[in-house]
Amino acid sequence: MDKETVNKYLAEQMGLCWHEWFVVRDEPPFRVYECKRCKDGPIINPGDNLDLFSPEGFVKLWDWVIKEGMGDDFIEHTWQSLVQDHFKPDWIDFQLGIRPDLVNPSKLAPEIYSYLKQKD
Repeated sequence: MDKETVNKYLAEQMGLCWHEWFVVRDEPPFRVYECKRCKDGPIINPGDNLDLFSPEGFVKLWDWVIKEGMGDDFIEHTWQSLVQDHFKPDWIDFQLGIRPDLVNPSKLAPEIYSYLKQKD
């Protein structure tokens, strides 16, 4: 899975538009854009879609997971994916919270993507 696939899927799950900008007016020195999907615009500098692999995206994604009530289930899922049930040491307790290795913008988005795809 590539970054754009993960970003687009998660943005749509979060109820955000994955903007597809097109030029509606090209009058130098300005190009005016509008989104094909949500009709956002007209705008001169549309910027990029939200990057959930960035620190800003990480915060928005985690806030959304908590707001949607998926936090506990997601945390349990990540620990279970780390150790298989037949190999689970006695000390593993799902009250540990989020796995420390996932408190990382480049790792949280793919893990949430996999979690949601598994639930589909």
